Amino acid sequence: MVVIRKRTVNAYILVEALFSLFIFAMIVSLLLESVRGLRLNQESLHHQREERETALIALQTGQTRLNLNGIEVEVQRSEEGVRIQSEGKEILHVLKK
Repeated sequence: MVVIRKRTVNAYILVEALFSLFIFAMIVSLLLESVRGLRLNQESLHHQREERETALIALQTGQTRLNLNGIEVEVQRSEEGVRIQSEGKEILHVLKK
C-alpha cells in the first residue's frame, strides 16, 4: 500500500508540474505575440514617417519624383493643388482656394 500511495503522490506532483509548465508557456506565447504586434505597428509608423519626410524633401527641392531610402514619392502639381503619392497610395492632397 505504501508504494502505491507514493506513486500516486508522485503522479500528482508531475501533473501539477505539467499544468504549471503549460500555463507558463501560454503566458510567454501571449507576451511574445503582443511584442510582435507592437513591433509590426512600430515598423508601419516608421515607414509612414519616412514617406512623409521624403515627400517634404521632394516638395522643398521642387522634384516631381524622388526615391530615397527605398521609398519612392511622386509629386503631382496642378492649378487645383498638390497631390503626393507613394507606392500607388495617396499620402497628401492639398487643394488651393
